[in-house]
Amino acid sequence: MNIIESILSRAVTYGKRPALIQSSKYLTFSDLDREVRKQAEALKFTENRKARIAMSLANSIDDILLALAVILKGHALIALPPNASDQEKNDHLRCCEADAILERREKKIEIELLDSTRTCYPEHESTAFIRPTSGTTGASKGVVLSHQCIEARTDSVARALKLGIEDKIIWTMSASLHFASSILAYLMAGTTVILAPDTRPETVLSLAQKHQATLLYGSPWLFRMLAADSSTEKLPHLRWAISTGQPLSESVAVSFQHRFGHPLRQAYGIIEAGLVCINTQDDSNPLTVGPAAPGFDIQICDEEGNKAADGHVGEVCIKSSSIFSGYIYPQRMPAILDMDSYFLSGDLGIIEKNCLKLVGRKASQINVAGLKVFPEEIESVLESHPAILKSRVYGIPEQRIGNIIVAEVILSKDKKIDKYFIINHCKKYLQQYKLPLKIIPVSEILHTASGKVKRY
Repeated sequence: MNIIESILSRAVTYGKRPALIQSSKYLTFSDLDREVRKQAEALKFTENRKARIAMSLANSIDDILLALAVILKGHALIALPPNASDQEKNDHLRCCEADAILERREKKIEIELLDSTRTCYPEHESTAFIRPTSGTTGASKGVVLSHQCIEARTDSVARALKLGIEDKIIWTMSASLHFASSILAYLMAGTTVILAPDTRPETVLSLAQKHQATLLYGSPWLFRMLAADSSTEKLPHLRWAISTGQPLSESVAVSFQHRFGHPLRQAYGIIEAGLVCINTQDDSNPLTVGPAAPGFDIQICDEEGNKAADGHVGEVCIKSSSIFSGYIYPQRMPAILDMDSYFLSGDLGIIEKNCLKLVGRKASQINVAGLKVFPEEIESVLESHPAILKSRVYGIPEQRIGNIIVAEVILSKDKKIDKYFIINHCKKYLQQYKLPLKIIPVSEILHTASGKVKRY
């Protein structure tokens, strides 16, 4: 099968319905079918074998069309973030072992061949997409996704959100990072994807009003800005407001619901598995990411690999046909699976009332006097204060207690607060051993290309 062929076949049913909208540019599903096939026909590179082809994938109709054409042609797409530095771009090309890169020059598509010592594709399935991991705590790895794997992911998203042809999605996330599990899912379901030119509240709210948007999918930062918007604009047609990419703080969830009268929910996605959880339950805690999405089975395991009891923290282990095929560099196949074929995510979580609550990453947890501390929990508390825009928490080795906790903070413009004020704020929500002992004001916190905090 070819996942793009399946999407383009929607033109038979949805022909005149809008598929992609960007400013004044408007493509129906019939237009999408015609344009993608035309661009695929024009790709004359390596006619006799599949290739790994990289391209910068921005939030634009032109780039999405070209990306669809690459996969339709039978090649594996490597989507590069358009804002990646030269070093990040080279790292991505290396870890995905790219054969070539597509570039736009004077409105023409040019192909640059790259030196490649690529490994073989998995023999039992075809590769559609290769994406670098975010590399939050180490080097990026090339993640292999098959056509069959992406089909399972798109089906799961459509079922979880009950997507249909009447749905209209305001798109604000990076297409390069969410292409396989989100954009392809929306197109497969026959929905309309409206590409926002920026994430300013006035832009997003204007587009939502104009197109009667039913789904808003974005980062916690987007929803924080929307919750703080002082206009009287509402979102009367909204069915889902989904936050993803980073943990959502309670203050943002509460502020958004107060501002728009609509609950803000979380989704949990990782490139190795897709959108594992989408919180669609009306009575659930907004800080959970919900139950397992359709087609997923989740288990929480302790350090010995045994299933943990409900209410106990452990590693999130995932079983699904959406699981990736393996890593290209360093080569590791098939994925990281335990004896029961669960993927070990490296994320730590807890099951409460059948819903998953994430607490941190195994690789980033801090040991303080034998007790485990999750930097994400402390960061959430710090960022709940209106004077703190962003934070990064980490441990510094200390001989007596293992580590002391350090917090870097970016303060809101014109805000000046001393470290004792910050610690007193933390004392309201955190136990004594979790309190940061050093507070360092900074002007910048390093992030990966996917927008996640770069960990030490």
